[in-house]
Amino acid sequence: MGTSFLGQTPSQTYKDILQISNSNNGMPTTLRAVSAGNGTDSALQICTTGIDVNGVLSISGTRLTATAAQLNKININGSDGEVESNRAIVAGSNRDVAFNGGIISMAGSGLYQNGTIRNLAIESFAFAGYQVSSTGSTATGSFVIYPASGSTQKVILNQPLTQVSIAKSPFQDQDASGTTGLPSTYMRDYRVTLFTVQDAAGNREVDFNASIIWPREQWASGYSKPRINYPVTATGTQIDGFEFYSFDYGTTWYGNKIISSMAGSSAGPLDSIIDGGTY
Repeated sequence: MGTSFLGQTPSQTYKDILQISNSNNGMPTTLRAVSAGNGTDSALQICTTGIDVNGVLSISGTRLTATAAQLNKININGSDGEVESNRAIVAGSNRDVAFNGGIISMAGSGLYQNGTIRNLAIESFAFAGYQVSSTGSTATGSFVIYPASGSTQKVILNQPLTQVSIAKSPFQDQDASGTTGLPSTYMRDYRVTLFTVQDAAGNREVDFNASIIWPREQWASGYSKPRINYPVTATGTQIDGFEFYSFDYGTTWYGNKIISSMAGSSAGPLDSIIDGGTY
């Protein structure tokens, strides 16, 4: 409780009286400091349209440490497109969090290279994919699989022969701390699915890089890797599918043919895996 001025003279109290110096014009229209009667300014400024505090502000005894910029961000919504580091964002009464693109990284180091997701239910999802037409000369095309560009790759075969290879991405050679060029002692596996689609002309062949290892027992006698156009001519728009696996950072790849839309023929029924070839 404050001290009463009752029975005291102005000379005894004027220093404790708050005032705004405005040439006796009353409340100013621009911010002016609230001062004591002896002219000592306080941290508070007021005017007819607002107030400003130039110092420490507390609420019920608790000091407010957030900056004005941080307080203003409380009003940011999803359309503002701002995400600040070291902040958790929870939206909606059901605790839903929505992302329009972006990356969630749970990378660690040492024995804790990766975070863990528990009790996760996926309603709908899609793998990143990459599609391109065979490129190269009119005699020989080429298609390079870049695992970093998508786990599913699709190439439109529009050359008599398309040579397929798999490129090694820099991030595949990293140690536990993320330093490129120093593979970690922890195994990392990579998987890529390739769909080859014949153009309208059909009769297109495919050759795979020699570094890809294929299970010999899958192919016709004497062959060790796929050759789509053997012994049955590939028809237009025919689709063949292959999977590739690597567990040594993309140094060695293992191939496997998984599907073919080739119609059944004297060479075998639809699900016969008899294609093969050497180049």
